[in-house]
Amino acid sequence: MSPMTTFLAGLQIILSWVMSVLAILAIFVSIVLCVAFVEFVVERGALARAYTVKVNSSDRHASSAQHRNEM
Repeated sequence: MSPMTTFLAGLQIILSWVMSVLAILAIFVSIVLCVAFVEFVVERGALARAYTVKVNSSDRHASSAQHRNEM
């Protein structure tokens, strides 16, 4: 084996290890992004439900107050 062949074989081993690390890192980043997206969607749903409850409860309060004023 020539020195260049040995160098290229070593370089190939190192690069295959780097590609494996990058693949694992890409999987980890995609999982984090998916979890963040789901958390964002769930949080928006909770805010929407809270806002809806507030609006409905304030409408009931306003309608009952209006009903009392009419009497």
